[in-house]
Amino acid sequence: MRVGPFIIARRYTYAPELNSVEQVWAYLRANFLSYRVWNSYGAIVDACCDAWNKLMNTPQRLASITHRTWAMAVSGYGLV
Repeated sequence: MRVGPFIIARRYTYAPELNSVEQVWAYLRANFLSYRVWNSYGAIVDACCDAWNKLMNTPQRLASITHRTWAMAVSGYGLV
C-alpha cells in the first residue's frame, strides 16, 4: 500500500529472520553465550554485558549482522 511517498509493507506477526534484534541475539548466543553454565544471576548478567561489549567493539560485525538489502529508504529523488 502506498501512502504518499511511502510504501507500507505487511510484516508477519513473528518473523525473527526479518528482525535485526533477533539476529543480534542469535549471534551473541552462538558466539559468546552458548554451552556455558553460570553460578548466579549476576554471572549471567556479567556474561551478557561482556558479550555485548565485545560486539560493540566491532561495529563492522554489528553492521553486517543487521544489514538488510531490502530495507532501504527511498524518496522521490532516489535512495536516502
